[in-house]
Amino acid sequence: MFAIKPVIAAAIVLSSLSASAYAQGCRQLPRGEARQACREKNPNFVAREQRCRDEAAAMGLSDRNGHEHHAFRGVVKECMHRR
Repeated sequence: MFAIKPVIAAAIVLSSLSASAYAQGCRQLPRGEARQACREKNPNFVAREQRCRDEAAAMGLSDRNGHEHHAFRGVVKECMHRR
């Protein structure tokens, strides 16, 4: 008769090795340093953020302190949400 325990053990090991088992979206993490670190590992996120920063700078906004800083952050945030 075929042993069930080795088959179940093999299935558990194989499912834990799959890429989808380790995949965790950055949105699932609580807001803070861990989420930001997760995002910064994604090269697409980094490129998009830089493109949005460049777009805001082209509008004449700066990321320095002051009233323009809030506008800069707003433009970058809205740009990041665009598809």
